Amino acid sequence: LVLLLVLATAWLVRSMPAAEEPKPAPPPNEPDYYMKDFRLRNFNPQGVLQTEIQGAFGDHLPGNDTIRTQQLRSYSLDASGVETRATADRSVSDSKGKDIQLYDNVKVVRTDPRPDKDGQPRVPTILESDYLHVINQQESIRTDRPVRITQGKDVINGNGLEYTAESKVLRIDGRVRAQIQPAPARP
Repeated sequence: LVLLLVLATAWLVRSMPAAEEPKPAPPPNEPDYYMKDFRLRNFNPQGVLQTEIQGAFGDHLPGNDTIRTQQLRSYSLDASGVETRATADRSVSDSKGKDIQLYDNVKVVRTDPRPDKDGQPRVPTILESDYLHVINQQESIRTDRPVRITQGKDVINGNGLEYTAESKVLRIDGRVRAQIQPAPARP
């Protein structure tokens, strides 16, 4: 019986496949995973959608821990109910979403549902450029490329932009052209 057990064990050891050597990690400048037609969502504890990121294609570069996305569409809702939607042909972001660069046909639409000081609905603010650098930690937006800001019939064009939420100051650089419509007459 012991001899039979030894023979069975020897046969089992020989018939098992050889252990594979661990695969080497991909080079740091080559993607380690891909996403196609993806949608990532984040909900608050009450089940309300807080953020959503969609893309036609995405990949992750392990060397600098960045995520690249093609045909980006994003949505976010802040604590005060302000919705921000952004689209871009491509983007590069750190894996935490704190440092984001949007490229080509960038459009950001910010909609505040709260009425203005006169009780009227607010008009969405639209920002368009070929490049935007967004740093969420500092709540700042920058670009050194032509930019167009539209709010209703008001339009501002410039050659660059810098905004920081802390200071609430929007600086538009270069040759700035603005078309500001007069406020409607009050009854």
